[in-house]
Amino acid sequence: NYKFHKIKIKREGNKKKMFQPTIKINTSWKNEISWTVVMIFLINMFIKNEQQVMAYMALIVTLFMLYKKIVLPEIPGFTLYFISIIIMFFYGIFVNDIAEFVKGTFYVINNIVIVVVAYYACRYEKGKSMIKTIYLSCMVLLVSDWIKLVLKIGEISTLGSLRDVFNKNIMDILMFSVLLFYECILNKQSIYGKNKDRICMIVAFVTVLISLGRTQILCLIIGILVAYVISIIKENKKQRLFVNLIVSFAIGAILVFLTFLILPDDVTTPFVEKVENSFTEISSDNKFEDEASISSNWRGYENKNAMEQWKNAETWEELFGQGMGVKIKLKSLPELHKKVYSLTDDSTPLLHNGFYTLLVKGGLFALVSLFIWLLYPLRVFRKQVQHRYEVEVYGEMLIMNIMMIATMYVIRGLVGSGTFAVWAIVIGWNSCRLRQSFSYSNERLFRR
Repeated sequence: NYKFHKIKIKREGNKKKMFQPTIKINTSWKNEISWTVVMIFLINMFIKNEQQVMAYMALIVTLFMLYKKIVLPEIPGFTLYFISIIIMFFYGIFVNDIAEFVKGTFYVINNIVIVVVAYYACRYEKGKSMIKTIYLSCMVLLVSDWIKLVLKIGEISTLGSLRDVFNKNIMDILMFSVLLFYECILNKQSIYGKNKDRICMIVAFVTVLISLGRTQILCLIIGILVAYVISIIKENKKQRLFVNLIVSFAIGAILVFLTFLILPDDVTTPFVEKVENSFTEISSDNKFEDEASISSNWRGYENKNAMEQWKNAETWEELFGQGMGVKIKLKSLPELHKKVYSLTDDSTPLLHNGFYTLLVKGGLFALVSLFIWLLYPLRVFRKQVQHRYEVEVYGEMLIMNIMMIATMYVIRGLVGSGTFAVWAIVIGWNSCRLRQSFSYSNERLFRR
């Protein structure tokens, strides 16, 4: 009886232990977050544009001090463009007004500094995931923008008031959505779960469409097309990809239809008119005889004046530019545009077309070297690039850069006061991964 009683007590004790409730919280994602990349987003959100370069420089110094190692960034294809920036800097400091020189330098290097920070984040923070960090950061941006939309829904009556809600973060959300599409739909990768990834991607797409920005919607279409081109050329299952392409654009058409159905006419009508006027607006073939023709074709007028200024410069300046701080002279500038763009005279430091701005500031050398850098990821189409990781790295960079080229053509892009955090992080981080892959043939270096 004693033995039986003892065994019974042991069994009851085991049962109690067996049914004790335990709560497990998965915190492994914290180990994959790059806090340097998080800092990039925080700086972009809370610090004014003019002060961001100093904040990023301080972040680089902090990384050097923490890891006690200073290395020079090796960004593939960037060397010539870096040389052109040095030429613009030293020529501008001696020739142009010092205040305009400081602003002009900021306009050219602010996004480049973020690329360097992202390069060091990959170089120093081993085992971290770029895409997971961007994912979480952009989810915060998405949630904040939608909360802002809900709070201001009663005040939104025009296209301008709607765009004000999404204006600050929309380019980062756009590039994140295309990056997510490339990885989760075309490459069949799972980041935080298949369903979560797809819901997040759709929400990002809808956000871009609702913002009704011509440039953003154009870049969205271009980015998806480039992603499909890369996948169709590099993948074997081409028939499946063609079917996916048709389905994707069918879903896109439905989302566009629903967007126009939901939004009021006071918002959608000005957008349609802007789209219809787009090609006329950027044309520089008009005569621009009066203020009305200049105002209706403002971007084309800017481009025409920039080209004339470049052609009338010395041969040296045609090749290497007129330096940081040079202003583009505009003849017969309408008073309306002076007020809108806060111009004090008939000249402007920035044009809508970033390539024309760079042509005047850095000449043909800067323009060509920028294209060499942005188009460097075209190497993805070489036969030698077959490894899945290399295709993904080059593919991500090419998609981001083609969208950036379209952005520069329309709204300044890399030559302006705006920052493009997602673009810069992808380019900087993947540049580091490429350099590591050249030195070490090891899949661990291609950590997502």
